[in-house]
Amino acid sequence: MRKKSREFERFKKHFEKYQERFGLQGYKCYFKYEPVEAFADLTTTYSSMVATVRLNSELPVKLH
Repeated sequence: MRKKSREFERFKKHFEKYQERFGLQGYKCYFKYEPVEAFADLTTTYSSMVATVRLNSELPVKLH
């Protein structure tokens, strides 16, 4: 498994542990690994109870 894939899998696993704390109980969560403007972001659609969680795929190897 590539390093980026491992990081994304770890991110999803940890997010799922915090899903209730984020007030997302009952939401179906979808995960994406793609470029975003931040480390990660989250969008929700209340009417369909869907949350999309994105992890930035273009983070530098070493953060300053």
